[in-house]
Amino acid sequence: MADKKGPLLKKLITARNNIRAADEVVKKHKETYDNLAQQMLELLQEDGVTTTGNDAASCSIRFTKVAQVTDWEKFYRYISRNKAFFLLQKRVSDVAYRELLEDRKGRDLPGTEPFTKVGLNLRISNK
Repeated sequence: MADKKGPLLKKLITARNNIRAADEVVKKHKETYDNLAQQMLELLQEDGVTTTGNDAASCSIRFTKVAQVTDWEKFYRYISRNKAFFLLQKRVSDVAYRELLEDRKGRDLPGTEPFTKVGLNLRISNK
């Protein structure tokens, strides 16, 4: 049976290179968009308005309150005292989890079970 890995490896390299090239194009378009959006925000603020538009489109300034934690210890204390864990995003730090598992000699943390993600590393040799 013929080795199918060689041709598949070449296709993987091509696909990854195509993704990287497309990402660069997207990055440039996003940068252009962000610059234009910043200019529009400044113009709206200079004019003292929050919306503008024409027959083609309209835009408005969006105001969103978000947290900026200035003292994590106080914030964690508040969360703990008030059982306000909903304020945190439900995501475990993978690195910290692995380190803690190692310290616990592989014993699971309560409420968790280890899951092994399987992926593929692709490196291109410079020959």
